[in-house]
Amino acid sequence: MICLICTLEQSKIEWLPQFVRHYRGLGVEKFLLTLQQEPHLEASEIAGHFARFSQMLAALGIDGGSSLVESYDSSVLKRHHRFLQDSLVSRQDWVVWTDSDEFQVYPYRLDAIVPILDRNGVQLVNGYMIDRIAADGTLPPFNPQASIWE
Repeated sequence: MICLICTLEQSKIEWLPQFVRHYRGLGVEKFLLTLQQEPHLEASEIAGHFARFSQMLAALGIDGGSSLVESYDSSVLKRHHRFLQDSLVSRQDWVVWTDSDEFQVYPYRLDAIVPILDRNGVQLVNGYMIDRIAADGTLPPFNPQASIWE
């Protein structure tokens, strides 16, 4: 199985349809997505953001989603991601590690090349990361109606 692990903040919830569509198109079967929120937020605000996140996941056909209410810190995220991997990913699974604003591309769909990689004992494959940089070099505001490729 091809799994994806990603943590995002509440400002990126609306980005999920394009994100999920892209990675499903690559053959990702299981999404382990986490909403990270700062602990100084009111409990009602945290609950509201998580409800919106959960609704978006349900609309995308994704079961669950986890919550991480801690200040952003790379070691905290690494520990959380390791927990997800250890508890929800089997040793035979492949994991795509990405951020919510990163779009990785590969020469072929992952579900087409993973069986070949497995047969040959390959345990890692690199792709290219595509970001939302416009042709003029600027970082345009996110538009959920426009394709990331536009």
